[in-house]
Amino acid sequence: MARPKKIEKEKKKLRTSVCMTEDEKKLLVQKAQSAGLELSPYLVACGLTKVIKAPITYFDRQGIAQLARVGNNINQITKAVNMANLDRRLFDEAIQQIEELQELLYEITRGK
Repeated sequence: MARPKKIEKEKKKLRTSVCMTEDEKKLLVQKAQSAGLELSPYLVACGLTKVIKAPITYFDRQGIAQLARVGNNINQITKAVNMANLDRRLFDEAIQQIEELQELLYEITRGK
């Protein structure tokens, strides 16, 4: 019995070439075999499902450093406010801002 014909849009018509070392190819073939796939469908599946984080740029690093400095300054200010026994609401607001900055820094450095 013959295999059923593929629907036109399911036919894979395009080819592309990929440059890699012999060691990289061996590793990819091993991973594909472990997944029960040939190399081509494995690479397509990886490319369509895996998220690759973009590297942090120079400007991102500058922004992260600036945020860290601001966070440190706010932390020093809150310590001074606490030691001076000033209005507790101001202190709580400053702590909240520090926590928000820390959360932002965490998200930026983790690429989210």
